[in-house]
Amino acid sequence: MVSSFSYRCCNHRIRISMTVILLGMLMLAACSKEEPFVGSPSTVQLFNALDNGTELYADLSGNRPLQFKTALMINNKQYYDVRTNSISTKQPLQPLDLWSTSDTSTHDSPLIRANLELEEKSFYSMFIFGNKTAAEFLLHKDEIPALKANDSVTFIRFANFGNAQPISVNLKGEPAGSFMQSLPYKGIGEFTEMNARTAVGQYEFEIRDQASEELLAVFIADNFGYVNGSVVINKWYNKSNTLVLTGHYNGTGPNEQKVYLMNHR
Repeated sequence: MVSSFSYRCCNHRIRISMTVILLGMLMLAACSKEEPFVGSPSTVQLFNALDNGTELYADLSGNRPLQFKTALMINNKQYYDVRTNSISTKQPLQPLDLWSTSDTSTHDSPLIRANLELEEKSFYSMFIFGNKTAAEFLLHKDEIPALKANDSVTFIRFANFGNAQPISVNLKGEPAGSFMQSLPYKGIGEFTEMNARTAVGQYEFEIRDQASEELLAVFIADNFGYVNGSVVINKWYNKSNTLVLTGHYNGTGPNEQKVYLMNHR
């Protein structure tokens, strides 16, 4: 009897010990997810493609801002420079609230309340789209092409946040779909390396409905170095850019289908 009792007690202690170890491992895993990065932060670039010209305040506190005027403002559908639409953080789980700039009274709520799961030293693009009453977002981890200091090149990709159907892309004068055969709604393409020498002049991209080949929008990439003999800020040389289709088919005003440049470097 003593032997049997000792055996049961031993098993009981083993089970308790294993439970404690398992709980400890789970707690360590949870804590490690919340601990700030030791090294370089992650960077998130925001693109506001919401309907009807809705502009946003971005807040990282997880609480209602005391003063909205101190929050980062994300304008609607414009040229986005990496210096003006980015947040950097060392938090692996970063709270992010996006508020409409016209809805900041005490009874209002953010359009989007998210906890972004991020990795150290990583780059992300976050696209906010839809209408104000049903705003959505897509967080995409980016692989930005490496610099090529000795080559006059640029890197271009497309993102489709303006058409419920797949799109295709071609350069003017070339067959439909020859640059990109198909990109679904909410899709983000791969970066394509292109010549960025001054002699290029410009690239004229035609964005079409993939099925009907109807022309939806045009984007001209130009100013590869000089304008009227003067040096300009070069948006293309050794840079990576996303061309984002926004708006609605046959849309007008702020909902017209247009392509906007999002600069990553």
